[in-house]
Amino acid sequence: IVSNMYENDLNTIDPELDVPTNEDEPVVTPEPDNGETEEEPFTPPVYVPGEDPGADDLQWFIRIMVIVLCIIVLGIAVYFLIRWIRKRAWAAMNARYEVIDRAKDRDAFLEEDFDKSASARKLNDWILDVFALIGCEPKTGELPGEFVARMREDYGDLSKIDIGDVIDAMQKEEFGHGLTYDELSACAQYLEDIIVSVYAGMSPAQKIVNRYIRRKI
Repeated sequence: IVSNMYENDLNTIDPELDVPTNEDEPVVTPEPDNGETEEEPFTPPVYVPGEDPGADDLQWFIRIMVIVLCIIVLGIAVYFLIRWIRKRAWAAMNARYEVIDRAKDRDAFLEEDFDKSASARKLNDWILDVFALIGCEPKTGELPGEFVARMREDYGDLSKIDIGDVIDAMQKEEFGHGLTYDELSACAQYLEDIIVSVYAGMSPAQKIVNRYIRRKI
């Protein structure tokens, strides 16, 4: 009877129940999951002898300083380049206006050391330079009268001085006859007038190129 009772008890045990096989081994009951995860313990960085912990920061700092220095050097170079270009442009313009002013000065014209021919040739060259800027230089095979007629029609309002008088004076100087004060001063005044008129009609980019780079006006 007793053996039958034990057999019945064994048969009624739930097979899914985890029954310890060893009576001395404790039964571990899982703790209920409340949705919280256990944080991993903080592990401090390990210092390796011979390595600089701030080496990366130092490299980035050096790179930034090199870039800043390059920008500063480039800015200084651009500044002095602009000053050099501006200085040369103003020197050319002052030399041009010095000849214009002396050609318009009657007292200077009468001085013995005043080179009238050299002044006339310079004025002639500068006038032709301005004509080239506006695309109206004399064409190959074009007669002086034809050129004068074209200039009067297209650019007659550049100066109060008649272009015909200027061309006649240029031809007179070219053939070596020399110019009078009125003829030379008329050429000088005409050059001054067309410089002002042509420069005023240029775009900002054209003004920079023709005055500061090419130094033609």
